[in-house]
Amino acid sequence: MGFGIAHREEPAYSEFGLRVEQVQVGRSDAQVLVPVVDGRDLFGDVVPVKGIGRDPDDLLGRHGPLLPTEWPHPPPTTLLWRCDCGVEGCGFASARIEHDRFNNDYDHVVWTDFTLHCLGDAEPPRELRFRTRQYIAEIVRLHADRTWETELRRTAREVATALDGDPAILGQWDCALRWAKPHERAGQVSVLVTDGSAEYSTRYDGAAGAAEIISRLRATDPRESAERTYSRPG
Repeated sequence: MGFGIAHREEPAYSEFGLRVEQVQVGRSDAQVLVPVVDGRDLFGDVVPVKGIGRDPDDLLGRHGPLLPTEWPHPPPTTLLWRCDCGVEGCGFASARIEHDRFNNDYDHVVWTDFTLHCLGDAEPPRELRFRTRQYIAEIVRLHADRTWETELRRTAREVATALDGDPAILGQWDCALRWAKPHERAGQVSVLVTDGSAEYSTRYDGAAGAAEIISRLRATDPRESAERTYSRPG
């Protein structure tokens, strides 16, 4: 009798999708990213309390937490959905996202270890598997398709992209970017930077455009013009 390697049966796959929705968060309108599995809102169709997705650029943007990690790196917990109050710690849904090559037989992305925190009595999925090619293609599609993006959001994204691409812009002030976000109601772009000991927030006129905001950050230490400062515990 031989002792060959047992054949592993190909797992069942779901179809991965993403869509952007316009919602009300507090007093402001916001755009959120909704994960869609086999044509259904993954959380909105099953969670008994009202919730919303996360900001698209929190998931699609600079660090891409929807992109799977690969062994031997442990998959981090990724926040995917939240209470409609907008406070992510109030109630949320999360999962771990990793790349599983299945001994090179099958190539897929797996979402597992789901957590539903303060979102009622819904039963979270046990595990979801997506073909890697289809999964990555969907993320790339929505990241490239910015037809849903407002002008102010585009300005904030261009500011973040420029600062990421040239760390010396803020580095000359011994600072680094935390994020750049739009404030639609005020028509402003908020830029949060850190020098390691504190965080500094400044709002810029969004109508001025990304190039003008970057020019100001090149010329002036953002800590000097900060409207708010948040100390970081040592």
